Amino acid sequence: MYQLLALIKKEFLAIWSDKKSRAIIIIPPLLQLLLFSFAVTLEVKNISLGVLDRDNSVQSQALVRKLSYSNTFTTIYRLKSEKELTHYIDTQKVLATLYIPQNFSKKLESGEPTSLQIIADGRKSNTAQIAQAYIQRTFLSLYPANDIMVNRNWYNPNLDNFWWIVPNLMGTLSMIIALMLTSLSVARERELGTFEQISVTPISPTVLILGKTIPPLMISMIEASVIFFAATTFFGVPFM
Repeated sequence: MYQLLALIKKEFLAIWSDKKSRAIIIIPPLLQLLLFSFAVTLEVKNISLGVLDRDNSVQSQALVRKLSYSNTFTTIYRLKSEKELTHYIDTQKVLATLYIPQNFSKKLESGEPTSLQIIADGRKSNTAQIAQAYIQRTFLSLYPANDIMVNRNWYNPNLDNFWWIVPNLMGTLSMIIALMLTSLSVARERELGTFEQISVTPISPTVLILGKTIPPLMISMIEASVIFFAATTFFGVPFM
């Protein structure tokens, strides 16, 4: 145990005295936490949507108003014809268009099944599918049908991106830091020529491996704690 504690103390001093190791501990995890939290996302925002409303009823206007108030759709274009609809999609001015038929409000009032047509830009297939799901969800929030399956998302009801990516980063970044510090430690020993000195000392291979891996593990746990604090404080991820 004395040999192990001495080797752990040596590793901590070596890591802290090396400028590169200090930089790896502090700078990359913080930058990666901020960049990955906002960049690694499946959310689709700032969508431009075209609406061709043939009904012009209170119900159709309520649907368009609901879409315009959403954070997903930033620009709503009021289209006048099918030709204009085609032009907006061809020129990529909109990602998708919503066609509301003339009998939309009458079918809603009579309780008959009604339908809307969503025409999306298939050149952006994944984004278009997500945009269609947003439009359908908005429609069902206004006019829920009894024969429509209602979806619920446990543990992340609003499918908030931060709620799943930040906890994942807590494990991923901690693992990367532990691996990098361990590999740098072995490389530093070989560059300085002290690896051979450690090999001839009366230390068993088990103690040597533990002494090389425990300090990076402890540092990575501290990094994970910092990320956990940032997740609950700055990103608003609940901890239950």
